[in-house]
Amino acid sequence: MLMPHYQIVTNATDLQKVFAVRAIVFIEEQGVSYEGEIDGYDYSSVHFLTSS
Repeated sequence: MLMPHYQIVTNATDLQKVFAVRAIVFIEEQGVSYEGEIDGYDYSSVHFLTSS
């Protein structure tokens, strides 16, 4: 069984990956508005990426 790998986002490249995943899941698939998903807290929040 593959174990997931988690990492804290520490650079702009990985932050763009976070935004891409959120855009697909929340904006495209769930119909959330861009303004409702991306807000003023995104650049001061802790984000995680995971892979397996």
